Parts: sequence; structure tokens; C-alpha cells
Amino acid sequence: MLRRVKAYIQKHKLLNQGDKVLVALSGGADSVALLDILLRLGYNCLAVHCNFHLRGEESDRDENFVRQLCTQLSVPLIAQDFQTADYAKQHSVSIEMAARELRYNLFEQLRCEHQCTVVAVAHHQNDQAETLLLNLIRGTGIRGLAGMKPRNSDIIRPLLCTTHQDILSYLTLRQLPHVEDSTNTDTNIQRNLIRHHLSLYPESAVTNMAATADIIQGYSRIIDAYISSIKSNILTTAAGNPLDSNPDSLSEDEVRINIPSLLLTPAPPIILYELLRPYSFPQTDEIYSALLSPDSGMYFYSPTHTALKDRQTLIVYPTIACENIPPRANIFIRTKNKQETYPKQEELRIIVDSKITEKPITFRHYLPGDRFSPIGMHSRKKLQDFLTDLHLSRKQKQELWLMLSGDEIAWVVGYRISEHFKVTSQTKQIAEITIATIE
Repeated sequence: MLRRVKAYIQKHKLLNQGDKVLVALSGGADSVALLDILLRLGYNCLAVHCNFHLRGEESDRDENFVRQLCTQLSVPLIAQDFQTADYAKQHSVSIEMAARELRYNLFEQLRCEHQCTVVAVAHHQNDQAETLLLNLIRGTGIRGLAGMKPRNSDIIRPLLCTTHQDILSYLTLRQLPHVEDSTNTDTNIQRNLIRHHLSLYPESAVTNMAATADIIQGYSRIIDAYISSIKSNILTTAAGNPLDSNPDSLSEDEVRINIPSLLLTPAPPIILYELLRPYSFPQTDEIYSALLSPDSGMYFYSPTHTALKDRQTLIVYPTIACENIPPRANIFIRTKNKQETYPKQEELRIIVDSKITEKPITFRHYLPGDRFSPIGMHSRKKLQDFLTDLHLSRKQKQELWLMLSGDEIAWVVGYRISEHFKVTSQTKQIAEITIATIE
């Protein structure tokens, strides 16, 4: 066991001799074995225990056990209490997600504070098999089938070369105690149900599934290399420069996907998914269908980015969080002066026919599909085309305010009023509107 883990660490370059390791120690069999193995291999270990206070007295029992174990092994320990249920409620996440966020945020904080090289967690081949099956049930791509990596940034998993049974045998041989989490037997929890079903198969099935995950990780690296090699033929920045070859990099500006070039690749839907993966679009199938359509002007949104299908290009750009506090308009109604001079269109003041006030005046940001009649035009024009003619940047477009009279766009604030509300020879009363505040 010791030699196997040592060889695995060396193979995947998880640690160098003399490294200081922060070890996640729950008190369960896996984490106890991990700590003991790393100590015997000569690494400088600092243990961390999270008490999530989710299992009453059992949570406190685990913490007391970990304290005694670390005293016995002469390992410094940091024990952290969390009010996990309160955190989950405040952040509107599940208890499981809350515990995960609290745990890994603490790990990174302590790793930096105590100058540890990495954080070691005790995932093993059974965990790998469970993860693979869980991802399959939920629906996944190749990365979900690849399971957990031996190293993910500063998190390492030295026990992925072992099974849970290997670990139990090791603890018996070393005469090391551990505690059991009673919730692990609750098959109402999906992962526990999968774990129960896996226990009905021979240990070789778990090993084979973990080996399959290793193979798929290799295929995933091949795909990443292929995507990087073709990016320069498909992607450009707004300035026309090839995008960084790193598949996980995000350009601060817009990037453009050449649709004809994309469609020439061996598997366009998969390539599109990989190209959009860094931007977290949830609807890549819909986006791909839009690329096959002759229509333009279709928008798609991720939490951070917007994608626009524009003729033969898919434009992806960061979505700017617009200020939701609308401008405040001061409106003064008066009789028209025949000698009236009108403000310049870029000013935040307009003089229009008072009929603009016959319906409620409201403000909002630009939406795809908006149309209005710029002064001087009797027909309606796509607002998108009007803004393009003004050579506005994406940022300027997204920060733009529109003033509406009822449902009709009366003023693109700072740029143009609507033909429908201009002052004419028939106008008796005018509305002088000044923007008092604009964010």
C-alpha cells in the first residue's frame, strides 16, 4: 500500500520531498489512512477538520476523535466550526453544496496562511466509480466520464490508486482506529444508493471503472489539444486577432466564431460545446441549431456572457451588469415658442411635443428586437441597426437608456428622439425634458 501510493505520487508529480501538506481529516477510514501514509512517506503534514454541526453529538464525537488522533500522531490540527444550515439558507444552496463551499474555501485560506504546497483529500477508486456513475445518471460529457483528477489545481488525491477495501486492510494492519459517519448508510442520498449498488459487485469492477476514468482523462487531454490546434481557424477577437490557445482562457473583449469554418470540423456540435464551455452557456444545443438557420439576430445568455448569431458569425462577449436605477426626468410643459431653438441630440435635454406625456414615461435598457422611428424617418428601424450606425461599443449599447412613452421608444437618451414626438407646426404645447440623474 505504501509503495503503491508513493509510486502514484511520483507518477503524477503530486508532491516533492519536503513539501508541506494540508491534510483534510474527517476522522473516517479514508482520511485517517491518508494522513498516516503521508506521514510515513516523510511529508510535513498539517491536519484540518471541519465540524459542520449537521449530525448533532456525532459531529462533536468526530472532532474529539480527530483531536486525540492528531495528538497521538504528533500532528498539528486546525479544527473549524461551521453553522452550515445557516450558510445554506443565506446563500440559497443545498446543505451538501454549502458544506462543500465552506470546506474548500477554508482549505485554500489555510493553505496560503500556513504556506502549504497542496491540500490532500482522501478520495479513492470507489469514490471515482461513484462519481462516474453519478455523472452518467445526471447526464454528462467526456469530462464527467473522466471523473476526478489526481491533481486539480492545489487539490491532490494520492489515494486514487487504492480501493476502500485496501484502506480498511491498511488500517487493520496499522491498528489505527477511525469513526463512521452514520449518514453514509442513508440510501435516500443518491451517492449512497450508488455506493450500495457498487458493493454488490466484485472489487475488480470498481478498479476497472477507475481505470476507465483514467483512460478518458487521456482522451480529454487529446481533445483539448485538438481544440487548441483549430482555434486559430475558427475564433478571432473583435480586433481580428486569434484567440489565446488556452481552452479555458476568457477574452475580456468579444470573440467571434466563424460558422462556416466550425461546420467543416468533424463534429461541429461537440466543437461548439468545447469552444463555449469557458463561458458556461446552458443551451449549446439551441445555439448550434441557430447556427444552421439562415436567420440572424438571435441572442443567448450565460451568467457572464451573451452570444449573438449575426449572419455567418457567432459573437460572444461579456455581459455588462447594467445599473438598474433608471434616470430621473424633469418634465416641464409649456406653450411652444415660435423662436424655439432645439438642444443638440447628444445633450441630456430634449424638447418634444407634449403628447409624449399622454402615456406613462418610463426608462429601460435596450432589448433585442426593439424598433423605433428616429427623427427624420417615418418608418420604423431596428434599434440594433441604428446603434450599429452610431458605431457604439458593446459596453455603450448595454449601458444605454431608452425613454418610453407607454410602450413606444420616444428617446434614445443622449442620441435621438422619435419622429413620432418631434415638434411640428401643429404642436401647441411642448414638453421640455431634462435628465437629472443618469448612472
